[in-house]
Amino acid sequence: MHTADVPRSPSAVRLLATAAALAATGLLGACGGGADSTEDARDTGVASVASPTKASSSPPAQNERPLIRPDTSEEESNRVSQVWMDCLAKKGVKMLKNADGSYKGPLRQDATYAEAQKTCGSKEPELLTMRAAREDPEFREKADRWVKCLRAHNVKATVQDDGLLALDDSNVDDHAFTWAKKCEAEAFLAK
Repeated sequence: MHTADVPRSPSAVRLLATAAALAATGLLGACGGGADSTEDARDTGVASVASPTKASSSPPAQNERPLIRPDTSEEESNRVSQVWMDCLAKKGVKMLKNADGSYKGPLRQDATYAEAQKTCGSKEPELLTMRAAREDPEFREKADRWVKCLRAHNVKATVQDDGLLALDDSNVDDHAFTWAKKCEAEAFLAK
């Protein structure tokens, strides 16, 4: 079996985190209190929660890696990949280059790579299926739909537990990659 990194374009998906932050801010604002509220409570007989004098320390939001979805443009996918690979190169990782001078990927994953990933790992693009494998409780059902679609188009493949697609070595061609992307969108993006 050949594990294929099916070419996809990444899109930074931070809408959920932004919505959660805005909702939390709105909820905290609705619970306002403070010195003025205490005065109002004496006048109206309605108590409110007083604001703490020190700012509360909440844990910082977890940053998601850039996401490559099946509907992300190739240009965007390449752009976010280059950001990650530029970071690796700046940390001393020897990189393979394309004919145009852009980075193709790390030459090898050695100790220098492992050390660079401590800084650059948050910039490494993540495939939609990899994130789904980690976070989506319906991942296995969606993966099964992905494989069923591929088989309907004569592409022999399996989806590994980490979300990567494994193509039968005899299927590694443009037809397989085209249908891998189309079937992934159908299985993981369809509502």
